[in-house]
Amino acid sequence: MGNLIIKKVIYSGDLYSFESPEFDIGVNVIVGDNGSGKSTLAYFIEYGLGGEVLYFKQAKDNRYDEIVKDTNNYIKIDVIINSTRYSLKRFIGKNDIFIDDHGVV
Repeated sequence: MGNLIIKKVIYSGDLYSFESPEFDIGVNVIVGDNGSGKSTLAYFIEYGLGGEVLYFKQAKDNRYDEIVKDTNNYIKIDVIINSTRYSLKRFIGKNDIFIDDHGVV
């Protein structure tokens, strides 16, 4: 059976950016006050892996204005799949996911 390990999550845009710490292999617990970004981090992961996040499509909830109103923005997730490191990059509002295998053949 294969496995997928999320190592790092990065959001980058013209106006706003975020970079998570590198996650440990195993269970990582995310703790923070209300409004500190726990849900946003989970949405970054969901979106970067190909999911649909309605908050990123429309500005119905002003908590996500920094993302919805940003330009040239994307989410990059560094993952390990079956012991091989990859980077997955998806631009906000697009369906394509770009995969960088770091030169693995």
